[in-house]
Amino acid sequence: MARGRADPARGAMGRLDRERPIARAVGCVLVTMSAGAAMVLVAEARVDTADARAQRGLSPAGAASGPSLLHPPRAIFAEALATARAAQRERDAQEHRDLLDDADRRATMAASARPAWGEAWALAAWVRGLRDGSDSAAARDALSASYRATPFLRHAGAWRVERAFATFDLLNAQVRARAVREAVWLMRIDPDLVAPVMASARGSSAYRPVLLEWRRDRAAP
Repeated sequence: MARGRADPARGAMGRLDRERPIARAVGCVLVTMSAGAAMVLVAEARVDTADARAQRGLSPAGAASGPSLLHPPRAIFAEALATARAAQRERDAQEHRDLLDDADRRATMAASARPAWGEAWALAAWVRGLRDGSDSAAARDALSASYRATPFLRHAGAWRVERAFATFDLLNAQVRARAVREAVWLMRIDPDLVAPVMASARGSSAYRPVLLEWRRDRAAP
């Protein structure tokens, strides 16, 4: 080998030796970032719970105040949702119940401020289902109010028809009819929902009317 010519193998080994500390450093950074992300998620969950508890600690006048320009119904809706999620993580039974009571009050307040807002009543139905059971009178009342306010929901519709079918015989005729029509509408606009919606109806007394309405809808010109 001519003098002064670099040895390729030795050069490659040298680069590897120099790169190993860099790779180790990057690996440590990635591990640290992953651990940090996990800590952030835990911290966020704790903050949500603390915020929900702090909201319940407001003075009675402040806690019961209705919507305003600085506290619109959508903000109250978001508070209700955050409080209900905090309740799902709460292990203390009394605290769990208190959080759900507060979430129900907020969801009902948001719905009452905008009577044609079916999503808010659907949220109230979900919260009451967590607290009292999905087939409870309180949950069914909110579900029925949701259908009266907004007969068709695009995003919460699949959940709503599933709840309606699970308690179909306990709902009045008007709500049952609206649930059937919403189910068919959802399957028409989103074919991916056909299987889950039919699965929700199957095994309940809603299955036959849903199937008949679905066939009529598909046969229509």
